[in-house]
Amino acid sequence: MTKNTAQTTQTIIWILCILLGIAGIGICIHALLNFNQANVIVEWTTASELDTVGFNLLRGETENGPFEQVNVALIPSVSDTLTGSSYSYEDTQVIGGTTYFYMLEEIESSGNASQFGPIIVKANSPMQIELVVGILLMLGAGVYIVLLLRDQRKQVARDAE
Repeated sequence: MTKNTAQTTQTIIWILCILLGIAGIGICIHALLNFNQANVIVEWTTASELDTVGFNLLRGETENGPFEQVNVALIPSVSDTLTGSSYSYEDTQVIGGTTYFYMLEEIESSGNASQFGPIIVKANSPMQIELVVGILLMLGAGVYIVLLLRDQRKQVARDAE
């Protein structure tokens, strides 16, 4: 299972105001641009972990690879041999709007590795734009037009097979 999240890493705000002649009417345009870091959260659950030492998460840009290891160190197994556990790993090295393929690699105490997957996911779009346009009278009365442009698409992972 995968989830897409976004964390704000930089915000740029700009305001443009123009005063129109003697009538005292001001036009203000305010834009808020949030540049977000695109992330993918991969979650998995095991039924049992007999001889499992840990896991590696592999990412590729095509279904057949090549795949690169995403995690720096082995993700350690946390359960005993008879019960399973749930895991989650956040991949922050993705580009918004790009489709990725993930595979899970289980490492056993003998050194043997088994791979599962791939699953396919499209990383979330990393930019959010909020635009506010206002027409303001100098005496304090005002009419506001608000345009909100936001990426509301749901990202869904599916098996690549």
